[in-house]
Amino acid sequence: MYKAYKVDIDSKYLGVDQAIIEKMKLKNRPKQSIKNFFNDDGSLDGNNIISEWFPQEKFDIFLSHSHADEHIAYMLANFLEENFGLRCFVDSSVWGYADKILKEVDEEFCKKKDDKGKITYSYEKRNITTSHIHNMLSVSIAGMMDQCECLFFLNTENSLIKKENIKTLMEGETYSPWLYYELSMCLFLEKIIPKRFAERGMSVESMTMDEARADSVRPVARYFIQTEYMTILSGQDLNNWISGSGSRSGRKGIQCLDWIYKYRPMYFPERKIL
Repeated sequence: MYKAYKVDIDSKYLGVDQAIIEKMKLKNRPKQSIKNFFNDDGSLDGNNIISEWFPQEKFDIFLSHSHADEHIAYMLANFLEENFGLRCFVDSSVWGYADKILKEVDEEFCKKKDDKGKITYSYEKRNITTSHIHNMLSVSIAGMMDQCECLFFLNTENSLIKKENIKTLMEGETYSPWLYYELSMCLFLEKIIPKRFAERGMSVESMTMDEARADSVRPVARYFIQTEYMTILSGQDLNNWISGSGSRSGRKGIQCLDWIYKYRPMYFPERKIL
């Protein structure tokens, strides 16, 4: 990862085109059932499940967003691909839903009968299965973020809680454990300077000078997430990007991000060494 930006746009800016949304969803091919991934000893082949449900592909931008803003993420991904040829990772358009595979695993491993003969689920076993699936997803997310050059965080009221709603709220809190995880990883992952800058003979110093899911259930916990270091990208910035990046002349691809890096620079905070 090299840079991270906070996209602060009105939901009406990109509109809602259901045909585009359905097209994005179709990119996610059907996943095989877990019944295809059992080992001889009755355990599941975790590595093969990860390869099938959470495959690692090459993307340019990781779109971090609330599940409730999925339609905005789809429209933004389409906007960036159409205008700049940038491949954007939206998890639900590439990966299978973790809750779906977890349901399959629970059906296989966690069912039991209570004293009255009613089928229910073992709480203890569900803790174990949830840990396995969530760990698979967490590792896959970290891998995808690490190979993407840039992160765009959709800054909406679905992502961060409105301060006026809760008196004790800190600025930048969320109910989403996955947003908390992704934006925490954004700070922890190694920052890698793209090779194309080195190929142009640009040193780190010269580059620096040049750049001068909403759930229906009651929330379980709140998390503070750091986003103040991210430069905001507004709708006007996106318009300027189209005009200034050269995309209208036919140039597309990863180098289109260079315009953002130069005219909307951002810097990660220095990590404190204990």
